[in-house]
This record gives sequence, C-alpha cells and structure tokens, in this order.
Amino acid sequence: MGKYINIINFILLLSLLSACNKGIDEPILPDENTSNSITSFDFQNVTPTSRQILVEWTAINAVKFDVIVNDTVSIKGIQTNSYLLTHLEPNTTYKISVRAYDKNNYSRIVNKNSSTSIELINEISSLPFGKYEYKTINIIQCKVTSDNNYIILGQALIYDKTYTLVMKTDRNFNLIWKKYFEGGLFDYTANNQYIKECDDNGFLVLSYQNTFKINKYGDKIIQIRNEITYKYAIYNGIETANGNFLFVGNNGFNLIDNKLDTIWSKPNNYYLNIEIIKNGKNNFYVFGTKLIDKNSGLDGMYNLGMKEIDNSGNVLQEIIYNNTDNCYLETFVQSKDNYYYLMANGAGYTSDMSVSKITNKGDELWTVHTLSTIGFPLTVYGATALKDNSILCLCYSSSQNYYAVEISPDGKLIKKFNAGDMYVPVFIDKADDGSYIFLTQGGYIYKLVTER
Repeated sequence: MGKYINIINFILLLSLLSACNKGIDEPILPDENTSNSITSFDFQNVTPTSRQILVEWTAINAVKFDVIVNDTVSIKGIQTNSYLLTHLEPNTTYKISVRAYDKNNYSRIVNKNSSTSIELINEISSLPFGKYEYKTINIIQCKVTSDNNYIILGQALIYDKTYTLVMKTDRNFNLIWKKYFEGGLFDYTANNQYIKECDDNGFLVLSYQNTFKINKYGDKIIQIRNEITYKYAIYNGIETANGNFLFVGNNGFNLIDNKLDTIWSKPNNYYLNIEIIKNGKNNFYVFGTKLIDKNSGLDGMYNLGMKEIDNSGNVLQEIIYNNTDNCYLETFVQSKDNYYYLMANGAGYTSDMSVSKITNKGDELWTVHTLSTIGFPLTVYGATALKDNSILCLCYSSSQNYYAVEISPDGKLIKKFNAGDMYVPVFIDKADDGSYIFLTQGGYIYKLVTER
C-alpha cells in the first residue's frame, strides 16, 4: 500500500514542478468566489506604445489587483489603479485582464485587447528626383498646399544647364508631378525666392531673376519678363483677385496687369523677407522689417511692422510691433484658424528669436522670446503651422545643432527637440505618428523619432 502512496506523491510532485515551469497561469475561480461588493469596475484608459502599455482602471470597494497578460499573471496584489506593462513586442495584440479583490478575497475581472504600435526609428531618405544626374541640387522652399500636399521649389544643374525645379508630392514625399523650367532662380544680390499658391490652386514662383506662374498641374501659363523682375527687384508678390500681380521689392510696390504692363508704383520702406497676403478682395497686408531709429545701435533699431494697402497702393494703416525688440523678420505662416505668425531673429550675435501672433485685423496678441524659456539663443530659419494650430519652428543653435521648437497657440513652449547636425534644412513638419520631418537643401529627408 505504501508503494502506491509513494507513486501517487511522485506524480503530484511532477505535476507541481511542471506548473511552476510554465509560469503563473490565471486561476479559474468558481462562481461562488465572485465578489458582489466590487462596483464601477472597468478600464479607464489603455495607452499603448511600441513596447509598453499603460493600463488604468477604476473600482469601488476593491483592496488589491492582479494584472494579467495573455492569461499569465504579470503582477499580483498591487494596490494602485494603474500599471505599466513593459518589454512587449511591437505591432502585437495582447489580451489584458485586471482582477480586483474585495476584503473577503472575492474577486471580479475585466478584459480588454490592446495592440502595441509599430516601432519607429530615425530614417533618412531622399526626394524622388528621377533619372536625371544632378551636378548640384538646391531645394529652396517647401510648403503645405491647400489640398494637404507639399509643393517644393528648387534649382538644379543638369548636364551643365540650370533649371528651376517645381515638384508636388504627398505628405510622404511620394511624387504627384515634377516640372523643370529653363533658367535658374539664384541671383546672389537678392535673398528671396518663393513659391506661393494662388486662388485657382496654381502657383506663383518669385525670384529676383525668374518669376512665372504655373497652373495646378505644373504647366507654365505666364512668364514675367526679366526686365520687370530686375526693374522692381522683386522680394515677394501675390496674384490679385482680378488676375493682376502685386510685387513688392527694393524698388517699391508695383501692380502689373496680366499683359505685364505697370498699373501703378508706390514707395516701400520695408526690408528683406517681406510677406504680402490678401486681406479681403481688394486690400493687402504687407509684413516686414522697418528701420525705427537709424542712430540707435551699430546698424540702427529695427522692429517688425505691418502695412495695410488697398488695390490702388494707398496705405490704409500701419502698425509697428514694438515687442519684437530690434528683430528682423525671417519667415511668416498663417494657421488654420486664420491667425498670422511672424518669426524673427534679433540683431547681434547673442540676441534671441521671437514669435509673434497677429490677428486677421493686424493686432499683436503676444510676442514670445525663446531665450528665457529654452536657456540658450536660437536662430529661426523656417516654420510650419500644424493641424492643432501650434507653430513648429526650424531653429539653429550656436552649438551647430538644429532644433524643432513647438509653440502653442497661447505662446507656450510645447517641446524642444534636438535634431543634431545636418546639412542646411529648409523645411520642417510633424508627421501624424509624432516624428519630426526635416527636408534639407540637398533633397534629403530626415524623419526623426529620437533626439540625436
């Protein structure tokens, strides 16, 4: 008899060891152990990333909890209402269970499936240039279009011949169309080359050397004669509601008709990086840098300003933004909720960049200087208005690193992201997955998830 008892004990011992080697499985409790005192028990929030899931829940009259993943207990007897699951696999669905115990050790359980995201990494790619062999390529500007794509302006040297390059891509830089136009954009006596979307979804290409309009498919429909672009020293411009062109440059404001005849010319006392936009059908806002006091400092005192002009070139009002503190306008963006943002750099080597929010009436709501918030001076090179109406600035530091700086609609710093060193980025954006996108002068695309 004792022989049989020993055999039974041995079998029970093997079963116990086997269970231990498998880990702790979720125990199946009979119905009589289900708690009737625990109420309002459910998941409050389940937040996954690529390798972690944050689980949060509510429960009344519970004293402790077990968290179970794929029917295996991850942790037992915790007394908090949240737990972070770690060391998970990316792009994987997990069954998550939380068991709550009352003071009598009776329990209830809730279950939910959650999937981790695809693990993102820093990536570098290039624009879809195609078959041409470029001796040099210079991407000048990239903008988000009204149909939520990108329009890109550049200059290319192909077989020793200079072309203006205009390409439209989707937000993943997949090519929609690409066009080359004989003649370049660069004239090193001028600093501005722009591409601007028109009301008919075509685009106006503006430079001191080569200005023309293309339709929404990239076909050229009008070329502005070189004698006009040189005569007016074009910095920027816009197509008016009746098909004329209003140019602003070193030689003033100049309205020309679609036959390229001058209608009127007016003086201009704003400096480089001038922006001009429509304000209603017949009026325009012109933003720029104005000399306030030529006897102040080494080169005088400058501030940002705005002029409202009508279709005859008359100045209806002028506003000087005194909080810009001796700054030069660098770039301009308009948010989805129709506010204007002026990004400026301060005069001098240690001066700080500023961001100003302007209403559609031209009034200054706030101006922030990032030095006091970030702790070191930055120079802004570009900006993009994001979907949530925050502003993403492309900045450069004295440490030779580039930064993405997000500013909220109420002027608060959201995030400062160190993108490290790269060769002359000209555009910045933020993808839906939260990564930062940098497009460089050489046509390389940096998609960054982690700081460098």
